[in-house]
Amino acid sequence: MLSTIFFDKKIFFWANFLIVLVFFTNCQQEIIKFNQDKPYAIIIEKYRSPDDAWNALARTKEMGIPVYQVKVNEKETGVWFMLLTGAFNTLESAIAKRIEFEDAFSFMYLDIVNFNQVSTHEMTFENTYEPLQLPDSISSPIYSEALIKLLKVAPYSENYSVENVKIVQPSDSVDILKRTSLKVNVFDMPRGVYPPKLINAAEAIAEIVYVDELIGLRYTVDVVALNPAHELGADVSKVYAERIVNTREYDFDETIPRSINSQLKLNGFAVNIEPRKGKVFRYMVLHDISGKYLYLIQSEKSSQENIDSFASTIGAGNGLLSYKALYEKLAILQNTPDNYGELVYVHFRKLNEVPGKTGAFIEKHDKTNFIFYDKRKGEWELNASRYFDAGTVATVFKNVYTPSRRNRKDSISVQNKHAWLTKLRRRHPNTKKYVDFPNEVQFATNQYIYVLSNKRYAYLEEDEMMQILDNLTLNPTFEVASKGFFDNLMSD
Repeated sequence: MLSTIFFDKKIFFWANFLIVLVFFTNCQQEIIKFNQDKPYAIIIEKYRSPDDAWNALARTKEMGIPVYQVKVNEKETGVWFMLLTGAFNTLESAIAKRIEFEDAFSFMYLDIVNFNQVSTHEMTFENTYEPLQLPDSISSPIYSEALIKLLKVAPYSENYSVENVKIVQPSDSVDILKRTSLKVNVFDMPRGVYPPKLINAAEAIAEIVYVDELIGLRYTVDVVALNPAHELGADVSKVYAERIVNTREYDFDETIPRSINSQLKLNGFAVNIEPRKGKVFRYMVLHDISGKYLYLIQSEKSSQENIDSFASTIGAGNGLLSYKALYEKLAILQNTPDNYGELVYVHFRKLNEVPGKTGAFIEKHDKTNFIFYDKRKGEWELNASRYFDAGTVATVFKNVYTPSRRNRKDSISVQNKHAWLTKLRRRHPNTKKYVDFPNEVQFATNQYIYVLSNKRYAYLEEDEMMQILDNLTLNPTFEVASKGFFDNLMSD
């Protein structure tokens, strides 16, 4: 009797499995890819990062668009991952479909590509992808506990990428507002908010630009971990909402109470002002129930419904640490000792509209600056530029950093990799005599170009520079996530 029951359960399982399998198979759209006979296709978006490209591909499939991906290695600009849809005989039919997509899905202006032009480059159709599993957190003495907690409670959504991230890590022993890095990098905080005062009231602060590259929505968000000794009062969001409205008299302004359902319980205000006729600026000022975290969100083109929806992503996943683009840059310092000096500032950004012939290879890759300060050595900087193709790294490094007759450099080694050392004539801090003092160390891996720099503001000796570089994790790697049964079954 018992064996009969188990047999019946097996039949029931496989019968249901076949029903689900037939359902999924029937729901899949037939994807026709462009070719010589049907050479025109619509570009949904172009990416440098394969992770960004596959995230966007999954999203566009959910939207019901028969999308496919092509990897193209253009001779003039490097490697791109293109999300394409359609295969059309004529340019006119492709244009008609493009207009239909723009209207139906609120896409920005979409480009059209010709197979006969693209196929002259190295081109492959990309059909497989192995997602990465990021760790939950970063363990390094270089990052304060307050900063790590702040990064985890920032907004996160698969629909948005981070285009620009500025992180400030205050310290009792460093007056960071006097650091050159903070003088030259301007924060885009809401009107009425004075960045130095907010930094002085914070244990950690991050300003992030989030972009929905498919739809074009953009938000600038300041996340502040307030110091318990701040003097802003219990209802801190009300204080900043009033500062925005009181910057001057507006023809139209409104302050609307808001409660947001996210991973954190948030209260605050939506602030809408019209500084120019027909131009409405939308702000959201929120704080959590503990009064620890303050959020300042702003957008020029978002509706109130969209900005409310975006605010609900606060604290989702692991916040900013869920973005591989940022996480892997922070992981460069994961093995650094605490005698590096104090990390005061991090600036991550995607590089858009880079001029020059080499700039075409650099465009849409990203660069991260780490600013350190030591009382004895001053302020020094580490730059890490990320590329997704070893050939692009070689091209950019050769074009930008190869020494010339007027720009002489010494050849050295960093972690068994060839590097260049540049020097400047400057006064030695100990002897007070002019010497050829180390200025920059420049080298490349198959993923990054690194530059460690004294920037004329620090006094790291050559051996100290090498000690710093020996502790870097030059090519951070992460585990491949295990895919579900149906994910493997349905991947095309």
